[in-house]
Amino acid sequence: MFTLQFQYADMAPGEAYLVGDVTSEEAQQQFESFPWADQLKKFQDQHLHAPTYRLKNRKRQDELLVSVITEDNFYVSLTARPIKKTFGLFPVKTQESYSGYGLDFAEVTHALRAFLDDDANAIKAKLATAVQPES
Repeated sequence: MFTLQFQYADMAPGEAYLVGDVTSEEAQQQFESFPWADQLKKFQDQHLHAPTYRLKNRKRQDELLVSVITEDNFYVSLTARPIKKTFGLFPVKTQESYSGYGLDFAEVTHALRAFLDDDANAIKAKLATAVQPES
């Protein structure tokens, strides 16, 4: 099960629209039907916040974030929270972040499908070839 939320261009920082719990099919459909072009126009015309799609896997606590920057230029971030064992005794939560921009809609759709199919390695490989944000 996944938790989905959107941030529209005209929302205040930190404000988001919580869709709620969705299945993988609903998450894919919501992504494809999100008004990317309309929200991008508002974002560019009014210098607001980038429209964002945020999906969290409740079981693994991983999160995929997609923001549109310009037409066919998306920013994607994957935050993975694997649980590792120290000395085989104690579970320790860690956090790994991967991000990149310059991806087109088809590439982002493919990354979303990989996230929904629990294939983080495919997303990491795609983000490794994307333009990296400056630190």
